[in-house]
Amino acid sequence: MQGIGFVDKFHAMEMKYGLFDYSGEDPYWDIVRYSVFCKQYMDANARVQIENRVILHHWKELLLVAKCLLVLIWKMTFCRYKHLILTNSRNKFFEKDGYWYDSIAYPIIRQYQDILCMDMYFAQKTPYPKVLDFSNIVIRTMHGDYMPRELYDKINTALQSTFGENKITYDELNTVVKAYYGQLKFYRVVMKVLKPQNVIVSRGNPKAIVKACQERNVPCVLLQHESIEKDEINWSYPPGITRNSNILFPYYAAMFGSYWGKNINAPVGKYIYIGSDEKYEKLDVPCDDSFCVISSIIHGVILKQLVRELASERQDLKFVYKMHPNEFHLKEEYVRFFERQDNVRVVSTEVSTPEVIARSRCVIAIVSGCVYEALHAGKRVGIYKRLNYERQLALLPNDNLFFFDGVEDFLTQYDKPVTELKESYYMPFNRENCDSMMNLK
Repeated sequence: MQGIGFVDKFHAMEMKYGLFDYSGEDPYWDIVRYSVFCKQYMDANARVQIENRVILHHWKELLLVAKCLLVLIWKMTFCRYKHLILTNSRNKFFEKDGYWYDSIAYPIIRQYQDILCMDMYFAQKTPYPKVLDFSNIVIRTMHGDYMPRELYDKINTALQSTFGENKITYDELNTVVKAYYGQLKFYRVVMKVLKPQNVIVSRGNPKAIVKACQERNVPCVLLQHESIEKDEINWSYPPGITRNSNILFPYYAAMFGSYWGKNINAPVGKYIYIGSDEKYEKLDVPCDDSFCVISSIIHGVILKQLVRELASERQDLKFVYKMHPNEFHLKEEYVRFFERQDNVRVVSTEVSTPEVIARSRCVIAIVSGCVYEALHAGKRVGIYKRLNYERQLALLPNDNLFFFDGVEDFLTQYDKPVTELKESYYMPFNRENCDSMMNLK
């Protein structure tokens, strides 16, 4: 079972077995539910791609980490900042060669002063000053069992009874809880020393920083950085779960536009619509009649097979296979996979995703935030009916969106005229709303 049906079943399981009701030092189920969901939900081949990745560090990087630690200590001790922004600078910055940035947080960073950016990446140069987030290094100092075994037994029973199997082990969940406590240990020190007026989070599942903010009564804002539908489990909770439930979720959420949040039960106290010029503005570039394929670490295993079949069947069509940042380390593997298809070009950082979409005549995906960007850009979008594709059913009715089950099904539908967009998923950057967000106390 995949798609929304799986999510409904997962939500029902959470409530039936009272997983949110477990009393303890922290809301353990809310801390681990994302990991449980992903492990239970993901395709086995996709899990292999994620779990088998090993990152090796060169000795020069270790020296750089030491330098980053000194910079962090200096800035936290001798500088004062009103705002702390947690960033992930993993997107190529096309305005300056060799630079990377957080595309979601950047519009805020460049508009305001007194900001300390705490980043998960340290090797790349960025167009803004940053310090390294050492929370993941602190995690390595944590040892022992942090996940209550009686709760794991309860989770195991719930998964076995609901899905017929449990795909996640105690050690895996203990690693998640241990990471939470390691991050919390670090963020408590940061909050105590830095004393920020507010914290802005440009990451996916910020349980530890939410807890640290709550302890010091500091406003915490979660930036939308992806498409949010019912199966985005970081945001999606069962009916009946509210802000008063045993959970950790920021009170404020800053969104790309008023469309978002309609289709889910998200325990948000207040939405702030700040928009995004990067997603709203349409690039003025010529269409080259290519087909843009939006990949991901989860969907790539299936999408690449589809594209090879399409490219072989229709050698007169050209395809641009756009990799997700989480797949960049697989670039050579993808290039080898398509070595016999002269009409397929694999792209990682050579061209931005908005430009690839703007130049295309049609976009192919299973699930992606780029689906919304493509529709907003006036493109026809084909959704391959595999894995969790049902998420995109929330976009219907939409004349520019079609669902297909294979090569022939796609070839009979892609070449239809594009109609005018009836609903906008994005709004321009709203300075007034952003000012309100930055002045939270």
